[in-house]
Amino acid sequence: MQNELYLENLKLNKQMLLDTKKINEVIILKKEKEASFLISNLDHLDKDKISNNITLTIDGNLFNIFTTDKIISIENDEKELQKNRFKNIYLIEGNKLVEKCFNLIRPILNQIDTTKLYVINYNPNINYFINDLFHLITAACIKDVKMRYSYVYDLVSYELDRRFNDYNLCDFQDNICVSKRNLIGKIDKDKLCYGCCYTKDRICPYFKNQKCTIKSLSCKFFICRYLKKKGINYKPFDFLLIKHFFRKFNVFILSDFLYTPKEEVLNDIKK
Repeated sequence: MQNELYLENLKLNKQMLLDTKKINEVIILKKEKEASFLISNLDHLDKDKISNNITLTIDGNLFNIFTTDKIISIENDEKELQKNRFKNIYLIEGNKLVEKCFNLIRPILNQIDTTKLYVINYNPNINYFINDLFHLITAACIKDVKMRYSYVYDLVSYELDRRFNDYNLCDFQDNICVSKRNLIGKIDKDKLCYGCCYTKDRICPYFKNQKCTIKSLSCKFFICRYLKKKGINYKPFDFLLIKHFFRKFNVFILSDFLYTPKEEVLNDIKK
């Protein structure tokens, strides 16, 4: 029974990545000869071949983690599944590769065209990772600290919204989430219809027309105990954009300032 739950969580995590749409700034090349500077391994960067304002091309095969022995083993071996229960192994493995690639590229950012990213050997399965690499490059090029924080904040907010909304992770039925359905008959029904946005005996003042009006990243990171039991739990450092551009104290603010508008959070982070 537990293995079925672990496998269900694994499949959900995989589907979330596979459903990611490629951003317009990532451009597909059909032939390798079209690439002016190609990164085809993550162990070495030949800096002697780099000239100013080059366009960067990534070999998409670098990020296709879904066919690796480790992933296949976890998907098909119960013992391996047990060892990695409730871990988003796809994100863990993919993030390692994206981070390694970004660390190679970061020292040469002033020499490359950072407005677009080319890909050879493209596969739609890598969209999440190649998008993330582009976002990391863009964030690193934003000199104004608050603007960079805002850029990261918006992107992570968007990704969390995509996961929770597209896959109904809170399992809303008739406008009542899975957690609050356990309270039906115990409290007034009006208090059940707002999920986590009903707090301290009132509806969050920023919740209007069934939507959050402040894009609170702290609220988006909050996971109730019912979801955690199903293995649904997202943490700030799961996102490379936060890991690379926010200090640990910043992440404390990011995680704990519930029901707080974005501008207030960013002002506190910048202090």
